[in-house]
Amino acid sequence: MIFNRLFCNRGILIQNFRQHGWIGILYLITLLFSLPLYIGTQYIEVPLEINSLFQANEIHLLFALTFPVAIALLLFRYIQTGAPADLYHSLPLQRKHLLTMNLLTGYVMILLPIWITTGITGWVWAVLDQPSYIFSGHDIWMWGVTMSIFSLFMFTLTVAVGMCIGQSILQGLTVFGLILIPVIFWGVYELHLQRYLLGFTYNNSSNFNMEKTSLLFRMSSMGYYPPEWGN
Repeated sequence: MIFNRLFCNRGILIQNFRQHGWIGILYLITLLFSLPLYIGTQYIEVPLEINSLFQANEIHLLFALTFPVAIALLLFRYIQTGAPADLYHSLPLQRKHLLTMNLLTGYVMILLPIWITTGITGWVWAVLDQPSYIFSGHDIWMWGVTMSIFSLFMFTLTVAVGMCIGQSILQGLTVFGLILIPVIFWGVYELHLQRYLLGFTYNNSSNFNMEKTSLLFRMSSMGYYPPEWGN
């Protein structure tokens, strides 16, 4: 009873979904338009065999970068504003209980649209007689798992940054700045070697190394190097 009352407070959950549930619905709509509806409405004379659903359309990777950040900014904005912070902290709940409620709300708003889209994509794949793209059920599951991991990482990173920064706009900029740090560092490092190291040449192996350290580079290569369970 204590766990249900404190860590799973129904009033906080209902308030969160009532106030911010629209962004989860918007996330679902954009995913549906970018994957199952896109695959079901495309017409190609010769069906294209793909190894990953990211080869069909990569725009949903942009949604995985932006929507979880927006969800985290909205759910935890009460920490950074005066009146809402006083209101929430005056409730008979500890801060760890409020954190649990908001994290749970964010996970539901992120994972539910992704797996609804995964299920609808599987249904479209099963009922289409002449699909424009040929792929397997394994590719559908890998899409759902990969999108879940990317989205939850961006959401958790935004929450962690918000604990240290007291302004929403600066919080969002800091999150994307942290994502870009490996890209900037690696680019400056290669420019330095090209200028001062005689015989250094740029090759594709540097892109491969960059994919191991940068989330953006890994996401940009999803269409060419499909994700595997080991990743």
